[in-house]
Amino acid sequence: MCTTARPFRVSTLNLSAQSLAGEITSSLANLTFLRALDLSSNRFFGRFPLLNHLQHLGFLYMNDNSLDGIISDTLTNCSKLTQIDLSNNQLQGAIPPRIGSLEYLNLGNNSLTGIIPATIGNLVKFGYLNLGMNNLTGIIPATVENLTLLTVLRLEYNQFEGKIPDGVWQLANLTYLLLGQNRLSGGFHRP
Repeated sequence: MCTTARPFRVSTLNLSAQSLAGEITSSLANLTFLRALDLSSNRFFGRFPLLNHLQHLGFLYMNDNSLDGIISDTLTNCSKLTQIDLSNNQLQGAIPPRIGSLEYLNLGNNSLTGIIPATIGNLVKFGYLNLGMNNLTGIIPATVENLTLLTVLRLEYNQFEGKIPDGVWQLANLTYLLLGQNRLSGGFHRP
């Protein structure tokens, strides 16, 4: 889809489930008016592309491919991002500490390492957070209590340790919570 006014620019690129294969070209970053990019459910491989010039990008779906490498910190330049789904790839490295004003983040089933950045608590519009099935370590940061709109929290199959933050049980909108297969301790209670 293109913008409706001249000069006409690509605003939405949806190539989901088209049996496409190969590396994702870095020239995608030239589509500077792009608001939605969906390359999900294909056979793309290679490094996660640099998308730092896509300042209008709000929706990024590259799930269900074979992308590897790190999630570039340059996504912070995409300040309008609200939804990211990079699940079911082979991404490695740490979760970038600052990514847009997200409402939806799915990084499940990758090979991510490191900790959950405490800055995740700044994303107060979060409704969905899936970091399950990675190699994340450390504690679940207490700042998750700031995510009052959160309905889904998936952290299963990682290597988290310590106590489940009390604030998790105060999240009134939380309807789906998966924490299994970690090294968490202590009990739980929901008021």
